Amino acid sequence: MDRKRVQTVMDWGIPSKMADFRSFLGLANYYRRSLKQAISSQSVLKLPQFDKPFEVQVDASDRALGGVLVQDKHPVAFESRKLKDAELRYSTHEKEMTAVIYCLEAWRHYLLGTKFTIVTDNVANTYFKTQQKLSPKQAHWQEFLGEFDFEWVHQPGKHNDVADALSRKLVEEYVAP
Repeated sequence: MDRKRVQTVMDWGIPSKMADFRSFLGLANYYRRSLKQAISSQSVLKLPQFDKPFEVQVDASDRALGGVLVQDKHPVAFESRKLKDAELRYSTHEKEMTAVIYCLEAWRHYLLGTKFTIVTDNVANTYFKTQQKLSPKQAHWQEFLGEFDFEWVHQPGKHNDVADALSRKLVEEYVAP
């Protein structure tokens, strides 16, 4: 790709005035129809490189969960789904853990045998490996997680944009007004 053709957009700074923000929003709005295809194209989704670490970013909302598998700040895969009826009654911690389990099951073939990081906005999950008293469901989760070599990282929700967007998108899609 000829870098000169996209340099103006690449050099676009962070808007500091409302007029600058509106201008950028106008540009983004114009291309909104092609954004889905662009985000899911091969030039955006990277093939995994098993000599580099993975990062699993997850989030759960009241009605859905989502995650993104990342390597070198580039997405490798996306996952999301609405919560099942029983899962709707889970606590926030359990919904977040359900998102972790769901994403690890989906990306197992990438993650087994590699060291990776799980990024969550739920601080309770970061202590899950060392939790002593477990419900049967939590014991099952801990047994499943034992197959993987990973570290937990807590990141506030406002910095977990992609996974948060995936979990919220489905709320709009599945919840009737």
